[in-house]
Amino acid sequence: MNKVMIGGLVTVGVFLMASYCSRANAATTDVDDARLGPAPGTYIIKDDRDKVVLPFTFFGMNLMVDARMNGVDIKMLIDNGVMWDELLFYGSDQVDRLGMQLEGSVRVTGAGDDSSKGTESHTASNASISFDDVSFHGQSAVITPKDSGWAEYFPGVAGQVCGAFFKHFVVEFNFDKQIVILHKPETYHYQGHGSAVKMSRNEGGGYTIPIKIKPRNKAEINDRLSIDLGGINPVALVTIEKYGFDKSNSEKIYLGHGASGEITGYRDYLQTLTIGNYEMEEVLTVFTESDDGSNHTNTTIGLPLLMRFNLVFDYFHQTLYLQPNSHFNDPYET
Repeated sequence: MNKVMIGGLVTVGVFLMASYCSRANAATTDVDDARLGPAPGTYIIKDDRDKVVLPFTFFGMNLMVDARMNGVDIKMLIDNGVMWDELLFYGSDQVDRLGMQLEGSVRVTGAGDDSSKGTESHTASNASISFDDVSFHGQSAVITPKDSGWAEYFPGVAGQVCGAFFKHFVVEFNFDKQIVILHKPETYHYQGHGSAVKMSRNEGGGYTIPIKIKPRNKAEINDRLSIDLGGINPVALVTIEKYGFDKSNSEKIYLGHGASGEITGYRDYLQTLTIGNYEMEEVLTVFTESDDGSNHTNTTIGLPLLMRFNLVFDYFHQTLYLQPNSHFNDPYET
Protein backbone atom coordinates (compact mmCIF):
# COMPACT_ATOMS: atom_id res chain seq x y z
CA MET A 1 0.00 0.00 0.00
CA ASN A 2 1.30 3.46 -0.90
CA LYS A 3 1.35 6.51 1.35
CA VAL A 4 0.52 10.15 0.66
CA MET A 5 1.60 12.94 3.03
CA ILE A 6 -0.30 16.19 3.10
CA GLY A 7 0.30 19.42 5.00
CA GLY A 8 -2.02 21.53 7.07
CA LEU A 9 -3.86 21.21 10.32
CA VAL A 10 -7.47 20.21 10.78
CA THR A 11 -9.20 21.96 13.65
CA VAL A 12 -12.29 21.16 15.62
CA GLY A 13 -14.90 23.93 15.35
CA VAL A 14 -13.04 25.10 12.31
CA PHE A 15 -11.69 28.75 12.83
CA LEU A 16 -9.96 26.35 10.85
CA MET A 17 -18.82 24.49 -17.77
CA ALA A 18 -17.88 26.99 -20.34
CA SER A 19 -16.45 26.03 -23.71
CA TYR A 20 -12.65 25.92 -23.73
CA CYS A 21 -10.07 26.37 -26.40
CA SER A 22 -8.34 23.27 -27.69
CA ARG A 23 -4.85 23.99 -26.36
CA ALA A 24 -3.89 21.80 -23.38
CA ASN A 25 -0.66 22.43 -21.50
CA ALA A 26 1.39 19.55 -20.10
CA ALA A 27 4.39 21.39 -18.62
CA THR A 28 5.38 23.36 -21.73
CA THR A 29 7.55 25.85 -19.81
CA ASP A 30 11.27 25.96 -20.59
CA VAL A 31 12.38 26.75 -17.03
CA ASP A 32 14.17 24.18 -14.89
CA ASP A 33 11.44 22.43 -12.90
CA ALA A 34 13.34 19.19 -12.26
CA ARG A 35 13.13 19.58 -8.50
CA LEU A 36 9.42 20.34 -8.67
CA GLY A 37 8.66 17.26 -10.77
CA PRO A 38 6.13 16.87 -13.58
CA ALA A 39 2.75 18.54 -13.27
CA PRO A 40 -0.26 16.25 -12.82
CA GLY A 41 -2.34 15.79 -15.97
CA THR A 42 -3.06 18.73 -18.27
CA TYR A 43 -4.99 21.99 -18.20
CA ILE A 44 -7.00 24.09 -20.65
CA ILE A 45 -7.68 27.83 -20.26
CA LYS A 46 -10.63 29.46 -22.00
CA ASP A 47 -9.36 31.71 -24.83
CA ASP A 48 -5.80 30.56 -24.09
CA ARG A 49 -5.15 33.53 -21.81
CA ASP A 50 -1.88 33.93 -19.88
CA LYS A 51 -3.62 34.00 -16.52
CA VAL A 52 -6.83 33.13 -14.71
CA VAL A 53 -8.18 35.18 -11.79
CA LEU A 54 -10.18 33.33 -9.15
CA PRO A 55 -11.87 34.94 -6.13
CA PHE A 56 -11.32 33.15 -2.85
CA THR A 57 -13.07 33.19 0.49
CA PHE A 58 -12.04 32.00 3.92
CA PHE A 59 -13.24 28.82 5.54
CA GLY A 60 -12.04 29.54 9.06
CA MET A 61 -8.30 29.93 8.56
CA ASN A 62 -8.23 28.16 5.18
CA LEU A 63 -8.47 29.50 1.62
CA MET A 64 -11.46 28.27 -0.38
CA VAL A 65 -12.30 28.52 -4.10
CA ASP A 66 -15.34 27.49 -6.15
CA ALA A 67 -15.01 24.57 -8.52
CA ARG A 68 -17.16 22.34 -10.71
CA MET A 69 -16.77 18.60 -11.25
CA ASN A 70 -18.98 16.30 -13.32
CA GLY A 71 -21.73 18.92 -13.36
CA VAL A 72 -21.65 19.46 -9.59
CA ASP A 73 -20.67 22.78 -7.98
CA ILE A 74 -18.22 22.22 -5.13
CA LYS A 75 -15.80 24.13 -2.92
CA MET A 76 -12.12 23.25 -2.59
CA LEU A 77 -9.45 24.40 -0.15
CA ILE A 78 -5.96 25.40 -1.34
CA ASP A 79 -3.03 23.74 0.43
CA ASN A 80 0.71 23.60 -0.26
CA GLY A 81 2.20 22.24 2.95
CA VAL A 82 3.44 19.27 0.94
CA MET A 83 3.64 19.40 -2.85
CA TRP A 84 1.33 16.47 -3.60
CA ASP A 85 -0.17 15.83 -7.02
CA GLU A 86 -3.52 14.27 -6.17
CA LEU A 87 -6.80 16.05 -5.60
CA LEU A 88 -7.84 15.22 -2.04
CA PHE A 89 -11.53 14.68 -1.28
CA TYR A 90 -13.21 14.27 2.10
CA GLY A 91 -15.52 11.26 1.75
CA SER A 92 -19.18 12.37 1.96
CA ASP A 93 -22.53 12.11 0.17
CA GLN A 94 -21.53 15.24 -1.76
CA VAL A 95 -18.32 13.59 -2.98
CA ASP A 96 -20.26 10.43 -3.90
CA ARG A 97 -22.27 12.56 -6.36
CA LEU A 98 -19.06 13.44 -8.21
CA GLY A 99 -19.07 9.95 -9.72
CA MET A 100 -15.41 9.03 -9.23
CA GLN A 101 -14.66 5.31 -9.62
CA LEU A 102 -12.67 4.00 -6.64
CA GLU A 103 -9.71 1.92 -7.79
CA GLY A 104 -7.16 1.31 -5.06
CA SER A 105 -6.09 2.30 -1.56
CA VAL A 106 -3.54 4.60 0.02
CA ARG A 107 -2.68 5.79 3.54
CA VAL A 108 -2.86 9.56 4.05
CA THR A 109 -0.51 10.99 6.70
CA GLY A 110 0.39 14.49 7.79
CA ALA A 111 0.59 16.67 10.89
CA GLY A 112 -0.01 15.02 14.26
CA ASP A 113 1.58 13.70 17.41
CA ASP A 114 1.73 10.11 16.11
CA SER A 115 3.49 9.83 12.75
CA SER A 116 2.55 6.13 12.58
CA LYS A 117 -1.11 7.05 12.25
CA GLY A 118 -2.92 7.95 9.08
CA THR A 119 -6.17 7.50 7.23
CA GLU A 120 -6.66 4.49 4.97
CA SER A 121 -8.22 6.05 1.88
CA HIS A 122 -9.33 5.28 -1.67
CA THR A 123 -7.80 6.32 -4.98
CA ALA A 124 -9.28 7.29 -8.34
CA SER A 125 -7.78 8.42 -11.63
CA ASN A 126 -8.49 10.42 -14.79
CA ALA A 127 -10.62 13.00 -12.96
CA SER A 128 -11.50 16.40 -14.44
CA ILE A 129 -12.21 19.54 -12.42
CA SER A 130 -12.81 23.18 -13.40
CA PHE A 131 -12.15 26.45 -11.58
CA ASP A 132 -13.94 29.18 -13.54
CA ASP A 133 -12.08 29.46 -16.87
CA VAL A 134 -9.41 26.81 -16.27
CA SER A 135 -10.06 23.08 -16.34
CA PHE A 136 -7.71 20.31 -15.26
CA HIS A 137 -7.85 16.86 -16.82
CA GLY A 138 -6.21 13.49 -16.18
CA GLN A 139 -6.03 14.15 -12.45
CA SER A 140 -5.47 11.49 -9.81
CA ALA A 141 -7.54 11.70 -6.64
CA VAL A 142 -7.51 10.44 -3.06
CA ILE A 143 -10.84 10.06 -1.26
CA THR A 144 -11.00 9.56 2.49
CA PRO A 145 -13.70 7.16 3.74
CA LYS A 146 -16.93 8.65 5.06
CA ASP A 147 -16.37 7.24 8.55
CA SER A 148 -12.95 8.91 8.86
CA GLY A 149 -14.61 12.16 9.98
CA TRP A 150 -12.69 14.46 7.63
CA ALA A 151 -15.86 15.87 6.05
CA GLU A 152 -17.14 16.78 9.51
CA TYR A 153 -14.17 19.07 10.05
CA PHE A 154 -14.98 20.95 6.82
CA PRO A 155 -18.77 20.88 6.35
CA GLY A 156 -19.76 21.82 2.81
CA VAL A 157 -16.20 21.55 1.47
CA ALA A 158 -15.42 18.77 -1.00
CA GLY A 159 -11.63 18.63 -0.59
CA GLN A 160 -8.27 20.24 -1.33
CA VAL A 161 -6.20 21.16 -4.38
CA CYS A 162 -2.42 21.49 -4.46
CA GLY A 163 -0.24 20.32 -7.36
CA ALA A 164 -2.84 21.08 -10.04
CA PHE A 165 -2.35 24.77 -9.19
CA PHE A 166 1.25 25.02 -8.03
CA LYS A 167 2.85 22.63 -10.53
CA HIS A 168 1.18 24.10 -13.61
CA PHE A 169 1.21 27.80 -12.69
CA VAL A 170 2.99 30.59 -10.90
CA VAL A 171 0.39 31.23 -8.20
CA GLU A 172 -0.26 34.73 -6.85
CA PHE A 173 -2.36 35.53 -3.78
CA ASN A 174 -3.63 39.08 -3.29
CA PHE A 175 -5.15 39.26 0.18
CA ASP A 176 -6.23 42.88 -0.27
CA LYS A 177 -8.48 41.92 -3.19
CA GLN A 178 -9.08 38.30 -2.05
CA ILE A 179 -8.09 36.81 -5.39
CA VAL A 180 -5.73 34.06 -6.49
CA ILE A 181 -4.16 34.43 -9.93
CA LEU A 182 -2.85 31.46 -11.90
CA HIS A 183 -0.10 32.66 -14.26
CA LYS A 184 1.39 30.63 -17.08
CA PRO A 185 5.03 30.25 -16.00
CA GLU A 186 6.45 30.76 -19.50
CA THR A 187 4.99 34.29 -19.70
CA TYR A 188 5.20 35.42 -16.06
CA HIS A 189 7.57 38.15 -14.84
CA TYR A 190 7.35 39.49 -11.31
CA GLN A 191 6.62 43.23 -11.32
CA GLY A 192 5.92 43.88 -7.67
CA HIS A 193 8.07 45.57 -5.04
CA GLY A 194 8.36 42.72 -2.58
CA SER A 195 11.21 40.67 -1.25
CA ALA A 196 12.32 37.57 -3.17
CA VAL A 197 13.02 34.59 -0.91
CA LYS A 198 14.58 31.36 -2.09
CA MET A 199 12.57 28.20 -1.44
CA SER A 200 14.15 24.77 -0.95
CA ARG A 201 12.42 21.41 -1.19
CA ASN A 202 12.64 19.26 1.93
CA GLU A 203 12.64 15.50 2.27
CA GLY A 204 8.91 15.41 3.00
CA GLY A 205 7.98 17.08 -0.29
CA GLY A 206 7.29 20.53 1.15
CA TYR A 207 9.28 23.72 0.70
CA THR A 208 11.16 25.77 3.28
CA ILE A 209 12.35 29.37 3.39
CA PRO A 210 15.12 30.98 5.46
CA ILE A 211 13.94 32.86 8.54
CA LYS A 212 15.36 34.49 11.65
CA ILE A 213 13.60 33.92 14.95
CA LYS A 214 14.25 35.47 18.34
CA PRO A 215 12.53 33.84 21.32
CA ARG A 216 12.12 35.99 24.42
CA ASN A 217 15.39 36.44 26.30
CA LYS A 218 17.27 34.26 23.79
CA ALA A 219 19.71 34.90 20.98
CA GLU A 220 18.47 35.21 17.43
CA ILE A 221 18.46 31.94 15.47
CA ASN A 222 18.87 31.45 11.73
CA ASP A 223 16.82 28.53 10.45
CA ARG A 224 14.39 27.36 7.78
CA LEU A 225 10.67 26.73 8.19
CA SER A 226 8.17 25.00 5.91
CA ILE A 227 5.53 27.08 4.11
CA ASP A 228 1.95 25.90 4.59
CA LEU A 229 -1.10 27.81 3.38
CA GLY A 230 -3.13 25.11 5.13
CA GLY A 231 -1.49 25.84 8.49
CA ILE A 232 -3.95 27.55 10.83
CA ASN A 233 -1.28 28.93 13.20
CA PRO A 234 1.03 31.86 12.36
CA VAL A 235 4.11 29.81 13.30
CA ALA A 236 4.52 26.27 14.58
CA LEU A 237 7.81 25.20 16.19
CA VAL A 238 9.10 22.35 18.31
CA THR A 239 10.63 22.63 21.77
CA ILE A 240 13.88 20.82 21.04
CA GLU A 241 17.32 21.47 22.47
CA LYS A 242 18.97 22.75 19.27
CA TYR A 243 16.68 25.79 19.26
CA GLY A 244 17.27 26.52 22.93
CA PHE A 245 13.57 27.01 23.55
CA ASP A 246 12.28 26.74 27.08
CA LYS A 247 9.05 24.86 27.50
CA SER A 248 6.24 27.36 27.88
CA ASN A 249 4.96 28.04 31.37
CA SER A 250 1.44 27.80 29.97
CA GLU A 251 -0.62 24.66 30.26
CA LYS A 252 -0.27 22.07 27.54
CA ILE A 253 -3.38 22.30 25.37
CA TYR A 254 -5.09 20.60 22.44
CA LEU A 255 -4.14 22.52 19.28
CA GLY A 256 -6.03 20.58 16.66
CA HIS A 257 -6.09 17.41 14.63
CA GLY A 258 -4.02 16.42 11.62
CA ALA A 259 -3.85 13.43 9.32
CA SER A 260 -1.52 11.74 11.82
CA GLY A 261 -3.64 12.29 14.89
CA GLU A 262 -4.13 14.77 17.70
CA ILE A 263 -1.80 17.76 18.01
CA THR A 264 -1.00 19.08 21.48
CA GLY A 265 1.39 21.75 22.68
CA TYR A 266 1.73 25.28 23.99
CA ARG A 267 0.99 28.82 22.83
CA ASP A 268 3.52 31.61 23.27
CA TYR A 269 5.03 34.57 21.40
CA LEU A 270 8.32 35.07 19.58
CA GLN A 271 9.96 38.41 20.25
CA THR A 272 10.69 38.82 16.52
CA LEU A 273 10.54 36.81 13.31
CA THR A 274 12.22 38.00 10.10
CA ILE A 275 11.44 36.85 6.55
CA GLY A 276 13.33 38.47 3.70
CA ASN A 277 13.45 42.21 4.39
CA TYR A 278 10.58 42.19 6.88
CA GLU A 279 10.72 41.89 10.67
CA MET A 280 7.56 41.13 12.65
CA GLU A 281 7.23 41.55 16.42
CA GLU A 282 5.30 39.54 19.02
CA VAL A 283 4.44 36.70 16.65
CA LEU A 284 1.94 34.21 18.06
CA THR A 285 3.50 30.74 17.92
CA VAL A 286 2.49 27.22 18.90
CA PHE A 287 5.13 24.88 20.25
CA THR A 288 4.84 21.12 20.00
CA GLU A 289 7.15 18.58 21.59
CA SER A 290 9.45 16.33 19.57
CA ASP A 291 12.55 14.29 20.28
CA ASP A 292 14.37 15.50 17.19
CA GLY A 293 12.06 17.93 15.36
CA SER A 294 12.00 15.69 12.32
CA ASN A 295 8.29 16.09 11.62
CA HIS A 296 8.40 19.09 9.29
CA THR A 297 4.58 19.30 9.22
CA ASN A 298 4.81 20.53 12.84
CA THR A 299 7.41 23.26 12.05
CA THR A 300 5.74 25.69 9.71
CA ILE A 301 4.75 29.21 8.77
CA GLY A 302 0.98 29.15 8.35
CA LEU A 303 -1.73 31.24 6.77
CA PRO A 304 -2.30 33.74 9.65
CA LEU A 305 1.25 35.00 9.09
CA LEU A 306 1.49 34.48 5.32
CA MET A 307 -1.72 36.43 4.68
CA ARG A 308 0.01 39.59 5.97
CA PHE A 309 1.76 39.60 2.60
CA ASN A 310 0.63 39.48 -0.98
CA LEU A 311 2.40 36.36 -2.20
CA VAL A 312 3.70 34.89 -5.43
CA PHE A 313 4.73 31.22 -5.39
CA ASP A 314 7.09 30.51 -8.31
CA TYR A 315 8.07 26.91 -7.65
CA PHE A 316 9.65 26.68 -11.12
CA HIS A 317 12.37 29.08 -9.98
CA GLN A 318 12.06 28.06 -6.32
CA THR A 319 11.23 31.64 -5.36
CA LEU A 320 8.59 33.13 -3.06
CA TYR A 321 7.85 36.85 -3.42
CA LEU A 322 6.41 38.62 -0.37
CA GLN A 323 5.07 42.17 -0.24
CA PRO A 324 3.39 43.51 2.93
CA ASN A 325 -0.29 44.28 2.50
CA SER A 326 -2.99 46.05 4.50
CA HIS A 327 -3.07 43.17 7.05
CA PHE A 328 0.64 43.36 7.94
CA ASN A 329 0.12 44.94 11.36
CA ASP A 330 -3.15 43.25 12.26
CA PRO A 331 -3.24 41.68 15.76
CA TYR A 332 -3.16 37.91 15.90
CA GLU A 333 -6.38 36.15 16.86
CA THR A 334 -6.07 33.74 19.78
